[in-house]
Amino acid sequence: MYQLFIPSSALTHNDNQAGLQADFYATHDHAGPVLFSEVFDSIDIGWNESAPRDDMDDDDFGVIWSGEIKPVKSGFHRLGFITTCKTDLYLDDSLIINTPYHFRDEYGDPRLKKSGPIYLEANKRYKIRLVAGETYGIAGVELVWSVPRDNPALELKNEALEVAKKSDIVILCMGLSASVEGEEMDVELEGFYKGWSCLPDKRI
Repeated sequence: MYQLFIPSSALTHNDNQAGLQADFYATHDHAGPVLFSEVFDSIDIGWNESAPRDDMDDDDFGVIWSGEIKPVKSGFHRLGFITTCKTDLYLDDSLIINTPYHFRDEYGDPRLKKSGPIYLEANKRYKIRLVAGETYGIAGVELVWSVPRDNPALELKNEALEVAKKSDIVILCMGLSASVEGEEMDVELEGFYKGWSCLPDKRI
């Protein structure tokens, strides 16, 4: 299982219309009326230090995406997001992941949060709601999932080879993910301490 953007073919709203509906608010806590609505085929948004619209405060706005998700294959999935905002993800009205953090539950840099394994049935529709609020710094949200694979390593290798065959030049960049390494991050993984690479009982 590995991380992928959730494709538009798996997202619907309002009786099978493509994509998720986004409702935008003038405050990070979604108080007051909806300013405007928009449909997103997929969620891969980067407003950086701006707001979704010029008449909005770039350090005080909120957005709620809602609709349904339809898996193409039965099996255990992980749902997640990469975000800088205070973000909550609901599946069938149950909160499955959020962004607990010591500063407003909001990140200063993009970080990946993902659920535990969730069994989803192929072609069955599940309600999904992604709630984000922005109060400082850059703003961005991406909705991702991991899908069941029979042989993930082999499938990834074959996909990479197919792309390479169609290319004139292959530039391979290898290294650590920004979701694991970064100064003073809340990371609890073997080999890392608060975002630092380390040996057992010793920082590098």
